[in-house]
Amino acid sequence: MSISKKSYQTGELPLKIQNLLLEYGEKQKLGISEFMRTFGQSSLNAIANKLDDAVVSEVRSYLDCYLIHSTNKKTVITSGKII
Repeated sequence: MSISKKSYQTGELPLKIQNLLLEYGEKQKLGISEFMRTFGQSSLNAIANKLDDAVVSEVRSYLDCYLIHSTNKKTVITSGKII
């Protein structure tokens, strides 16, 4: 995913979705200590293997979302929707 070719709209994501992105989201390094997480096919597969269908269904409505966090995953810098 190329960051420069996409537009991003900041916004708050539900805590459950943030936690799922941190745990299962596909990770891309942005800077020295920042990472962006998004849902992709591999993360959906991992969620489907470990959690129930209701969670997978909920995640599908957030496929266009992102979360940027610190290296240690303790600080969420920003989140929102890829437009």
